[in-house]
Order: sequence, then structure tokens, then C-alpha cells
Amino acid sequence: MTFPAFSVRLFLVSERNTMKNRMRTIEFLNVTFKIKRNPEFKGNHQLCECAHLGGNTFDLGTTEAEMIAEIEKEKPQIKVVEISKMFVDRAETWAK
Repeated sequence: MTFPAFSVRLFLVSERNTMKNRMRTIEFLNVTFKIKRNPEFKGNHQLCECAHLGGNTFDLGTTEAEMIAEIEKEKPQIKVVEISKMFVDRAETWAK
């Protein structure tokens, strides 16, 4: 059996298992905030037109107050009204 020169490298089963064993799963909080424009912010910014801010990740064990304080410190143009959605998410990463 011959393969053309531009073919993708084939991995042996044992090599794939070794690669999979090097991966580890991490867990984190994925949070969506309901937001409004900060009345103290006088500029014009795209975030000021949004109602929700999603895709924010935090370590497990972070309190709601810490999350809100961190987001408001990073993005002074908004105020957090409430946390509308929060769940534990997982991702695979290379083990160190």
C-alpha cells in the first residue's frame, strides 16, 4: 500500500493512547452577566449597548461578589445587574 506524498501522518494506536494520557480535564465556572450602562461612564462604547455579557470564566470556588467586582473593575463602562447563567464547564489541556 502506498500513500501520496501529501498525505496526513498516520498515528499508531499506542502513540494515540500516549497522547490521550497526557491530556487532562480542567473544570471552571462559565458565567453570563445581565448588565446595564454605568451612569458614571461618559464615553461611547459598544458594551454599553448590550444587555448580557457571556463567556466569562472563573476558577471553581469563586464567589458571586468576587466575580461581579472583577468584571466591573475590568470593564468600567458597565454595571452588573445580576448573574443570569452560571455552570461548571470542562476543557481538555496538556498535562504538565
